[in-house]
Formats: sequence, C-alpha cells, structure tokens
Amino acid sequence: MLKTGVILNHLYERLESSAKNRIVADLRIGLGYIGVRLDNGSTGIAAVLFDALPHDCTVVPAAGSFAGSPATKLLQYLVAGKNPLEIAIGLACANALIKPPADAVDDREATTYLDLQKGSKGSHGRAILSPD
Repeated sequence: MLKTGVILNHLYERLESSAKNRIVADLRIGLGYIGVRLDNGSTGIAAVLFDALPHDCTVVPAAGSFAGSPATKLLQYLVAGKNPLEIAIGLACANALIKPPADAVDDREATTYLDLQKGSKGSHGRAILSPD
C-alpha cells in the first residue's frame, strides 16, 4: 500500500528540474477547474474539489501574484499545499510541465510519469489500477 503523498512527491521530484526553466504566464481558478499556462505556451488543468475547499475568502493568500513567477512556485503546492485548492494548483502546473511521448495523440495526464502497475493500491487500500 502506498503512503499518503507518495505519488505527489514522486511527481514533484520528476518535474522539479523542468519547472526551474519555466515561468508562469497565467493561472486561472474557476469553480470546476484550475488552468495554468507557462511561458512556452504549455498548459495544464486540474479539477477543483469544490466540496473539500475551506469556506473562507482567503483560500490562496497569494492569489493574483502568480503570473511572472517561476513555475517551481506553483509546483511546490503539489507537495506542500495546505488545502485541496493549493494541491490542485500544483497538479495543474505539473500537467503543464509534462511532455507527452512523441507517439502520443493527447497524453498530458500527470499519472504518465508514475509507472503504476496493475494491482497497485493507494493509501485508502483500494486498487489504483484494477488487476484486469
């Protein structure tokens, strides 16, 4: 069984060096999705888990200050986010950093880097990928 945070930490480690060379061009937070656009035109999205968000006006105190900042600032939320919205910001940035395989038609999902095998289990004890 995987411990909580293992997948996010692994993803962060794989993408940290790529993030050092990128600048955030735009970050948009909507009711259903977060979108990140980097200076090279790459984009990534992540779902907002609306029901899990804190009911507070300042969920992300740094809101409005991300454009022009290093992508590492957003990617850091993947492992150090204090709430589901910050973690989703990190995941959207990760999705923008992932380069699809050369033969991929449309494969920009973060789990591309995780090398999950059939039967792998998450921290909740349920299978991430079914055995068949």
